[in-house]
This record gives sequence, structure tokens and C-alpha cells, in this order.
Amino acid sequence: MATVQIFRRQSEKLISHPGRLLLTLVVWSAWLWLYTPTLVHLRHIFTIEDFRTNQILLVGIVGLLVYRWIESPLNDQTDEQDERGQSRLFPLLLVVGSTYLWLAVERWLAINTISATLFGIGSYGLLGLTLDSQRWRRGLPAAVLVIGTLPFGAHIETFLGYPLRIATAKLVGDMLATAGYASIGVDTILIFENGISKVDLPCSGVQSLWTGSLFFLTASWLEDKKIGFRWLLVLLLFVIMLIVANTFRVAVLVTVGEALGWHLLAEMLHVPLGVLGFVGACAVALFLLRQFVHNTKTNPSADAQTTSSSRFSQLFSFADSNLNYGFVLLVILMSTLLYVAKPISVFADEPTNLTFSDQLTLTEVPLTPEIKAWLTRDGAESADRYRFEWHSEHGTRTGSMIFVSSRSWRAHHRPERCFEVYGLDVQDNGTHLVNHMMPIRQVDLANTAGEVDYTAAYWFQSADTITDDYGSRMWSDLSAPNTRWMLVTVLFDEGYPADDPAIQEFYLEINNTVALNLTGEHTEK
Repeated sequence: MATVQIFRRQSEKLISHPGRLLLTLVVWSAWLWLYTPTLVHLRHIFTIEDFRTNQILLVGIVGLLVYRWIESPLNDQTDEQDERGQSRLFPLLLVVGSTYLWLAVERWLAINTISATLFGIGSYGLLGLTLDSQRWRRGLPAAVLVIGTLPFGAHIETFLGYPLRIATAKLVGDMLATAGYASIGVDTILIFENGISKVDLPCSGVQSLWTGSLFFLTASWLEDKKIGFRWLLVLLLFVIMLIVANTFRVAVLVTVGEALGWHLLAEMLHVPLGVLGFVGACAVALFLLRQFVHNTKTNPSADAQTTSSSRFSQLFSFADSNLNYGFVLLVILMSTLLYVAKPISVFADEPTNLTFSDQLTLTEVPLTPEIKAWLTRDGAESADRYRFEWHSEHGTRTGSMIFVSSRSWRAHHRPERCFEVYGLDVQDNGTHLVNHMMPIRQVDLANTAGEVDYTAAYWFQSADTITDDYGSRMWSDLSAPNTRWMLVTVLFDEGYPADDPAIQEFYLEINNTVALNLTGEHTEK
């Protein structure tokens, strides 16, 4: 009943001020119009099966929000207070700051997840111009929790996983060197060909950081904890604990599996160590949250903080919320004029001009209109697909391959998903060194019935770099923008061991062909 009364009072306030209601609708409409590119991306995320986990999380969080709002409505004392006494400084900072950061991301990075995050932050800031300050502050953890349902677990692994993997591998390598295992270097830890403790995307710790952040935000909201310095300190300690737990896990697995040679034991320890480390860090974080972070209702210093900052806050406590909305509307209009999307390459839809040796017999397989449209949207310059027969002294190998050329990481992807779309199950994958300069990702596949085995491989190649790591490919766009890269994907008609001499020669031949296309010079075989 109390919730219904609050909702009715808020509605009556808006209806009694038709001018304010009209201005509110205009501002929100302009806001959504400005963020149209991000809204299109959000519609994609929350309507396709690939992001089913995120959709379930969002539904669960929204349901919990509704339940909490009905069962425990806030005391509505502030609804009768004069709005002049309420500071709108922080909401305005969120609106303006997130908007101009969004413009920068759209112009130079074009990373949808970051854009969507800034849209969520700015939208909650805009909501703070309507809600009373106390209710708005208390709802901040829930708002961040909703934003957290974006696919950070998949995408941030790509953006942060690469430097985190490198740092983890270096730290573990130093630890092992101190313990007398100096021969186990960074490259050995990164590759670790048995696939058990390879410091790769699933093991980088970023997945646990995303899941742990959702846990921490949920606990903060349900425990009604105030977001402030103490809260941020506990969150920082929690992140450090997760990273330390992951580093310890990798160190144990590399020691057991690589240094001592107990590969079976390393495989058995892989999952339990990860689960125990994550659960232990969450338990400690919950204890610290309950013991050291004040509740929003019982913070003894809240009144003093409000008094000490009241003079500064009043500079932004406009006498009329219309002035707040007018200022935001001006920001939106200026942002509309400043908006420039990051330019993408034009899909050439013509051969890449790859020159192959006589050992390779090719038949071009045209791309479907749907694939062309997808590549065009993401900025590919060209794409070529072939059926091939490779003839060498070690035998004949057949299969298909595709080359995608682009100056933007967005046009490239991890081919494992494509294999799964075509009905192939990934059995295993890992880094394989064809030679010391050519790491590739080799993938073992099987049909859904498990009756036929296939071998696939892929790598990303530029004029001076070859990598099988998608995160490294992405980071290259930041360190060396406008560099042309080629994604090479090969699918053999049968399964072959990684050291099969015929396919080793084949990889080197393709590497040489791509290098000639990118640089005009042959590589050493």
C-alpha cells in the first residue's frame, strides 16, 4: 500500500505540472535519440540466443528490483520537501561526463560494450534529476547491477584478458624461477600445450572478475550498503583477492603439470582450484562488506557530510528542475552536432590477390549475401573462401579455408563460434607453434554425433606479426591503428595430429602467401 501511495504522489506531482511533464518527455526522447546506435546494439544483445545468460540475469535482477520495491518502499519524507534543497551535482556530472566519453568511444574505439555502459550510467544520472537525492543514491548499486548484465564476461576478457594473461604469466614465471624452475618461461606458461593450465581467456581471471563484481553489487544492494570510500576500498581488495587466487591457481597447475610432469593431477585440480579461490574471495569480501561499510540508513557521518558539502552542492541545486532539464537538453543538442562514428573500411567484394604455389589446387567458393552483409557491417575490406587440395611428399590434404582482410578488429572474430554454428563441436583447442615465429590456434572438432573428427586452425597475421590471440589482435588497433590484418581460417576434411608434416608445410605455405600479399615480400620457411 505504501508503494502505491508513493507512486500515486509522484504521478500527481507530474500531472500537476504539465510543463515539467512535457519537458521531461522531450529530454528523455532526445536522450534516447542521441543514443540510437547503442540502443540498436542493446536490442541485439537481449534478443539473440548467444547472450541467453545475460538475458536471464537481467530478468532475474529486474524481478528482484520489483520485489524489493514492493516489499520495502523507501520512506517518502523527502517527497514533500522543497526541491531547492536537493543537490543535483552528481547526477549532472554523470549525464555530462558519460555523454562526452560516449562520443569519444564512438569516434575512436567503437567498442559497443563500453558505449552501452556509458549509456546506462548517463541514463541513471538523468533519472537522478527526477528522484529525490536519498532514493537516487540508494538505488545506485541496483543500477550498476543492471548495467553489469551486459556481456562483460565475454567481451572484457578480450579487452583486458591479454594484458592480464601476460602479467600473470610473467609473475608465475618469476615465482618458478625463484623456486629453481628457470626453464619454464613466459612463452611456456602461455602456451602450455596440454591445455590444462594455459593462461588463456577462460583462465585469465577476467571471467571471475565479472561474476565477482555482480556478486559484490548484489550483496551491497541487498545489505543496503552505502557506496563511498569504504565500499570502494573493499571492492578493490576483492578484485585483488580474485587476481591473487587466479595467479595462485595458475602457479600450482603449471608447477604440477609442467614442472613436475603430473599432467593428470593438474587436470583434476584445474576446476576445484578455480572454484575454491572464487568462493573464498567472495566469502572474505562479504565479511568485509558487512563489518566495515556503513548502511545507508545508519551512517553516523551522513549528516555531517551533507552539511559540510551543502554550500558547494547548492551551486548546482537549481531553483527549478526545469533549469536542470534545460541544461541537459543543451548538452544533448551539442552532442548531436559533435557525434562522429568511427569510420570503417569499405568491403571491396573483390579477390584479395593471393598468389599460391603449384602444390595447392583451389576452387573458389562464393560467400553468401548474409556473410557479405555481416562483413560489410563490421568493416572487412575483402574476404575469400576456397576449397583446396594440398599436395606434398607427405601426402594430400583437403579442406576449405577463408581469408578476411581488415584494418579493424571488429571484422575479425574467433572462428570457434562459426564451427559450432555449422554443427561441429569443439573437442579441444590450444596454441601450436609451427615455428618460433608462427603461433597458430589448432582446434579439434567432431560432428554432433561424434562420428567424424576434423582438424581446424586459425591465426591473425599482419605485415610484421602473427598471433593466435584475439585479444592481441584487438590491442593492436589501439597501439598501431589502421594496420592491415588477415584472419586465416582452415578446416581440414579429416582429423590430423598437430605435428603432421603435411599440414605443417601447408601452414608455412599459407603464411608465406599472406605475407607476400601484406608486404610484397616472402617469409622464411
